[in-house]
Amino acid sequence: MNYGYEAIAIGRRILLELFRTYRTLLLWVIFPISMLLLNGFVLAEG
Repeated sequence: MNYGYEAIAIGRRILLELFRTYRTLLLWVIFPISMLLLNGFVLAEG
């Protein structure tokens, strides 16, 4: 019975780490693109 709880805990931990990594990667993809777009809008206005 104890092994089942440990397996579930390990699975949850792995999924949480994957989610955090995916979220960080997504942030690093979105951030430069948004900066480029913002810069383009500012330069187009001027």
